[in-house]
Amino acid sequence: MENKIKAVLFDMDGTLVRMDDKEFTENYLARLCAVICPLGYGKEAFLRAVWAGVEAMVGNDGQVPNSTRFWDTFSALLGEEIRARMPVFEHFYSKGDFLLTREITKPNPKARILLDRLHEKGVRTVLATNPLLPECAQATRLSWADLTPDDFEWISHYDNSYFCKPSPEYYREILTNTGLSACECLMVGNSVSEDVLPAEQLGIKTFLVTEYAAGDVNMAPRKGDFTQMMDFVMENI
Repeated sequence: MENKIKAVLFDMDGTLVRMDDKEFTENYLARLCAVICPLGYGKEAFLRAVWAGVEAMVGNDGQVPNSTRFWDTFSALLGEEIRARMPVFEHFYSKGDFLLTREITKPNPKARILLDRLHEKGVRTVLATNPLLPECAQATRLSWADLTPDDFEWISHYDNSYFCKPSPEYYREILTNTGLSACECLMVGNSVSEDVLPAEQLGIKTFLVTEYAAGDVNMAPRKGDFTQMMDFVMENI
């Protein structure tokens, strides 16, 4: 590599947290429905509104935060009164049944080991998880890998992000907010379309973790399992 790695950007789902994305989404939404729908919302209408909000965030043009895109779209479909339920959502993500979604994840003690090694070496770390959820939800999910928000200098969430994966602008936004240069970063993720291709467009080097890989792995310039990724990182910092 031409430049030593000075910062590592980590995806979360399927990377730091070992899980199947489809299984996680189904489990999470079922639990969310069980909390919100009894408040007066039909399940089908609620889920349509959730997915419409997600689509609005993924297509965000950078004019407003992802959270604004979500809630504007979500409330337009369910009614403005749903905004009064925000504290219910926040409790769900930070202290409620969202925590039980951990049951579909698998332990990944190597994540804690790697972050500790990077901190010891003075390598900067960023949690570059798709910013579709609030900050409290990202913190909850980090705990499933025995990590905390203090392990990262920047964590993407839907309040501080104006773009989403797979837009290259999402990665440009991280560089702007952290003052990092693309050439000194490595993006580690499990998705070819969301983690590898858009980051490479900006000149960010990438490593595809293959245990839960999504997409054509042959399109990734660097790939391997979590242990091989750890070895690669430690050899190039």
